[in-house]
Formats: sequence, C-alpha cells, structure tokens
Amino acid sequence: MPGTTRYHAPPVSYPAGRCFWAGWGLLGVSLLLLGALAAAAGQGADPREHAAAARFLTLGLAGWVLVVTWAGWWWQRSPRGQLLWREGQWQWALDGCGEPAPVAAVHVALDVQCVLLLRLEGAPRAPRWLWLERRRDVARWDDLRRAVWAARPMGYISRPPQPP
Repeated sequence: MPGTTRYHAPPVSYPAGRCFWAGWGLLGVSLLLLGALAAAAGQGADPREHAAAARFLTLGLAGWVLVVTWAGWWWQRSPRGQLLWREGQWQWALDGCGEPAPVAAVHVALDVQCVLLLRLEGAPRAPRWLWLERRRDVARWDDLRRAVWAARPMGYISRPPQPP
C-alpha cells in the first residue's frame, strides 16, 4: 500500500542542535572565498589606473562580509531540541517548549554515515532543515538511522519511466 512504512523501527529520541561539521564547512567556504578575493586583488591592477577593478573588489568584499555574517547567524540560530520517533509518527520538541509537535514527513537530504541532514515537513514552528550528528548520542545513532530509513513511504524512490 503506497504511503505506508516498510518496517517497524524502534522508538527513539535523538538530540539535535548546531552541527560541528556544518560550522567548519561554512568557515572553510568563507575562507576559500576570501582567498579568491585576495588572489583577485593580487592579480588586479593599480586602482588609480583601473577604477572598475577596485570597485569590483570592494563590492566582492562587501558581499563576502554579508554572506559570512548571514552564515554565522544561521549557524548560531540552528534549532535545538529532540527528534522523536514513536509508534510510527515523527515529532519535534524544541528545547524549552512543552509538548512535542507532530511532523508530517522527514526527508533525508544528506546521509554521510556520521551526519544526517533532514528536511522536516508539516510541523508548526519546526525547522525546515535539521542537522543530526552521531557524536551527540552514539548509543542511539543506529536506532535513529533505522527509524529515518524505515519510515520512508514505499513509493519514496521511483524509477523514471522506461521508453517503449
């Protein structure tokens, strides 16, 4: 039956918060962009002779500052709470809030064995994206991964239509 789960996963409660690897990734990308700007400045001409190059580098640096500020703000404000799988239903409980809110669907966006990036759908005030790391609770990590993968609807992965 489409839309039903394939297997019964064990109930699990897993902590979520700022992802260590996402933070390092954002820092690495920002440093690469800054290095590209520095290389462009080093290859650029004298600003007195080429004013357009100087304006371009100034705009690039201002853009870099805005993007890095936004990325740091986004990382700092990452949601913290518990992702729960109980009786075939996902729930999200923000830290400091009362009852967990039901989540309509959890989709795996990235799975690299020790880090999961999930997209939550249909929960009030739920984060759209949620990073989960193995290091937060090693004992329950495998149970969480079982629940995430077992809770997918049967028709989740579809094959493209075959030509006649």
